[in-house]
Amino acid sequence: MDWTKVGYQGEPGAFSEEAVRLLFPDAAAIAHRGLRTVFDDVASGGLAFGVVPL
Repeated sequence: MDWTKVGYQGEPGAFSEEAVRLLFPDAAAIAHRGLRTVFDDVASGGLAFGVVPL
């Protein structure tokens, strides 16, 4: 697992990206088009964490 990658749902500049930058300031924020891809990448170990809007 790469602890430096955190995925979020949305385009660069989205509120979810802002949340990643606040919660994980040293991590690379990785944009995803949909919720499912964020969940799948976390489950497979490709991302350390995922941030999605509720």
